[in-house]
Amino acid sequence: MGNDGLTAGMETLLTVKELAGFTRLSVGTIQHWVAQGKIPVVRFGSRVLFSPRVIGGWVQEHFCAGIAGEWNGCRFFGLL
Repeated sequence: MGNDGLTAGMETLLTVKELAGFTRLSVGTIQHWVAQGKIPVVRFGSRVLFSPRVIGGWVQEHFCAGIAGEWNGCRFFGLL
């Protein structure tokens, strides 16, 4: 019996470096936001990971309000 049942439907989580590359933010900025509790994370022991789905919602909530129609991070994340 394989792990297919366990991992079916699970999303791939992003590392700090992967999220920084995806968002074009520095690793230091991401780490600073994590330390301040400003960005939602998934922790596995000492590892800090990010759910793309949760981060997309967080970006929409924090950066998209009131700026529709102009270039913004929401278009970058495919939220507008």
